[in-house]
Amino acid sequence: MSRHWARSALALLLVSLPLAAYADEYPSKPIKLLVGASAGGTTDTMARAIAQPLSVSLGKPVLVENRPGAGGNLAADAVAKSQPDGYTLLVSFTSHTINATLYPKLPFDPVADFTAISMISTVPSMLVGHPKVAAQDLKALIALARAQPDKLTIGIGGIGSSLHLAGDQFKMMADVRILNVPYKGTAPALTDVLGGQVDLMFISLVTGSAQVRGGKLRAFGVTSAKRQESFPELPAIGEVVPGFESEASREVCHDDIHLLGKFGSRGKLADESDAIREAVVGGDAFALASKLDLAQQLGLAQSRCGIVGDIHRERCASGLEEHFDG
Repeated sequence: MSRHWARSALALLLVSLPLAAYADEYPSKPIKLLVGASAGGTTDTMARAIAQPLSVSLGKPVLVENRPGAGGNLAADAVAKSQPDGYTLLVSFTSHTINATLYPKLPFDPVADFTAISMISTVPSMLVGHPKVAAQDLKALIALARAQPDKLTIGIGGIGSSLHLAGDQFKMMADVRILNVPYKGTAPALTDVLGGQVDLMFISLVTGSAQVRGGKLRAFGVTSAKRQESFPELPAIGEVVPGFESEASREVCHDDIHLLGKFGSRGKLADESDAIREAVVGGDAFALASKLDLAQQLGLAQSRCGIVGDIHRERCASGLEEHFDG
């Protein structure tokens, strides 16, 4: 299994930029953010968190449009095929990396069609369940799942998403059999877990914290290596399932947001992409995003090309499909 086969809910901001100099100073019209997931999930939350500050920084409206489906491929394909003028951007998640391995015939090239600009933030995830589940903690949940194989269900917020892979990783490492129930995004999966139609799901702390604190969901553990300061009573899953947050699986555990773009030459094109990058990293957009529950600041400048390396590693990885429980 690849050391880099999943970063939980990776969110990416991608942009196609022109191959010739702009006739007008950029930006001269509204900018669109396409979200490859349904409204209400972490990717959507982060997109909407940065949209207004971006609009203020750039001086033009920044509009969010949801295009869920195919593990983020529908939105990514729309951006890849859009005019390369810097006005259509994509907020995506880890699937942009994972899909390079899972889909051998993508309608776009996740490396050649996009260039990394910067990372924005990272957010851990947690395993949650409906309060009706007859287990009060993670040890009891694992015991219940082993005693009743294939009886418990787990919602999947998108086939091939990092949260999907986090769930399958948990099942493999905990040696339990839990049925996957796929959805087109985190929000509809969360709705059914809240309603008791589905028992469990992995969800980011940004999306699930309010429901846990309100008693609508029971949290069993966080995917990070250590306990989170805002949930000190909640164990890291690795405390119960040794190695879950190992070096081989560490990157399953967070939502990451990156800026990506498309360049045909240096000079003015680089200046335009830097304008977007600085509006996020140096302006109010990042400050707002970092205030979201448990969003953590990373070394932004070092992440400009990180996603390209991740995709290359995914393409070279072997055996992923054998571990993939659809």
